Amino acid sequence: TYFQLGVPKEYREALVKESYRLKEIRNKKNNPKFQEIFPQSENTSLISTSDQVWHESKVFIDLLANILDFISKTSPGINSNYEITNAWVGIFEKNHLVKKHHHSPSFTSFCYYIEAEEPYTPIIFNDVDIEIDAITDRLIIFKSYLTHSVPPCNGGTRIVLAGNVSPTFKTPEGDSSGDIGFSLEE
Repeated sequence: TYFQLGVPKEYREALVKESYRLKEIRNKKNNPKFQEIFPQSENTSLISTSDQVWHESKVFIDLLANILDFISKTSPGINSNYEITNAWVGIFEKNHLVKKHHHSPSFTSFCYYIEAEEPYTPIIFNDVDIEIDAITDRLIIFKSYLTHSVPPCNGGTRIVLAGNVSPTFKTPEGDSSGDIGFSLEE
């Protein structure tokens, strides 16, 4: 399922700027919290933040809260007892790709395209043979068990905030089990 989220252009511009700032920190300081993931070949890799981007930058907190709220209102079975267990920003440049993978054991996953330039490169849901173009301000929500991939980017840069949503595990006292996720209560 996909939607235009309606994030204001000025905020998206701030998210783009912050994404590149985080990339520069990773490049300049060789910060271990930043990593290149999904290495595909000698020439290609997706540039990504850590998988808890809300600890790297407060700029993403409002967007994450908006995404979680939107998912809880539009996805059957998801309510306030769910949290974003991880979320990361990926910067795709020419020829960057992602091999087939899934996000199990998470419950629901999402991709939000902060910026996507033409020509659009789709996300491909391999098991169900569906392609969805990465378009600026598009939020894609999908079951975490679906295998998906991204073919080599055609040249247009794209910046995506991706993540996973799972049940919040509470102790008998009602406390969260370890502050591992991002919830609307933060």
